[in-house]
Amino acid sequence: MSDPIEDKVKEINEANNKAIHDFQVENDRKLADKASQVRLDEVKAELMKKWDAQEVEIAKLKAPAVKAFESKEEPTLHTKAYGKYLRQGTGVLSPDEQKILQIGQPTYAGVLAPPEYVNEILHYAYVQHPIRQVARVRQTDKERVYLPVNDAYGVATWEAELATKTETTGLTYAQTTVIPQETKVLYKATQKMLEDSMFNLEAEIAYAAGRAFGNLESTAFFSGNGTTTGPEGINTNAAVEADHINTVTDNTLAFDDFIITQYTLEEPYIPTASWLLNRTTLGVCVGLKSATTNTYLLVPNLQAGQPSTILGSPVYTWSAVTACAASTGLTDDQIILLYGDFRQGYTIVDRVGMTVQRLNELYAADGEIGFYVRARVGGAVVIPPAIQKLRNQKS
Repeated sequence: MSDPIEDKVKEINEANNKAIHDFQVENDRKLADKASQVRLDEVKAELMKKWDAQEVEIAKLKAPAVKAFESKEEPTLHTKAYGKYLRQGTGVLSPDEQKILQIGQPTYAGVLAPPEYVNEILHYAYVQHPIRQVARVRQTDKERVYLPVNDAYGVATWEAELATKTETTGLTYAQTTVIPQETKVLYKATQKMLEDSMFNLEAEIAYAAGRAFGNLESTAFFSGNGTTTGPEGINTNAAVEADHINTVTDNTLAFDDFIITQYTLEEPYIPTASWLLNRTTLGVCVGLKSATTNTYLLVPNLQAGQPSTILGSPVYTWSAVTACAASTGLTDDQIILLYGDFRQGYTIVDRVGMTVQRLNELYAADGEIGFYVRARVGGAVVIPPAIQKLRNQKS
């Protein structure tokens, strides 16, 4: 029996492959002086528009299911109590409803959002950046998480049957500490909005919070310092930085840079690796060709329903990575892309228990009620060799 989500992903990938193919056909016509630059720009703009829409659609399909407030199923006591709290506050809640929302518990400043609602917020966060799709995501109820990291692998040796056995270097571990950092978003609603039964307050807050958290995470997962600016970013990890590679030619992005990046990554990580780059850079890549084989860098996948690839690895766009507007004229030390097995290399830690605090008095003079949505998220590079970074060679 086919999976409807997988079927939809395949349909999107096929449409994306066709758009890439159409552009590259038009690009070849332009190189042969059979098409104008204006026409080529039009086809490219259409390709990038489709790519954006299709990437968002796939992210939604891979995100946690949204069932909290659109489902026709009978809502849980937690969900019903949560809706009453948002619209009317604590005064209308029964003892059972107060208990399930954990009102009065010293652990929470607001109320504990139901799991369905947390999934809805995460659903909207997924479409803001690709890291939750490609990295490992785990949950914890602890203040911090200690992740074991292989820092030396066991060494095997050949031994004769009767020879004296010698001790070999064994598998050893280091330890990475991930502390989920606190993040908040404020949403304000008017009294009229709360009184309107047709206004879906729960869904509106989830949408606003999800997009805000997603945008904040996107920056932090790239450039955060692990303390004051959110989770440790991939780009700021010292080991990833130390092993970065430079473009072959100063201020120029070429086909060979991708080949060198891929083959610099340790071999065990290549089969499950992917590319992360800015969508503007992707627009440059779609027209890059090999100087020796005349083949395009970005290849539409010939297998039905499979995503387009660069050198056999899938491609994701990430706005946090610096954009390359052209293959030349790059800035000194510019980060161009990341490549690797991010599921092994990077771990996101979500602290269980997203809370919402209703602010009854703070905005009363303006006829509004405030809602503080609070979450805690951490992240860190756990296996630096699984990730490779390409930057422009400083001239």
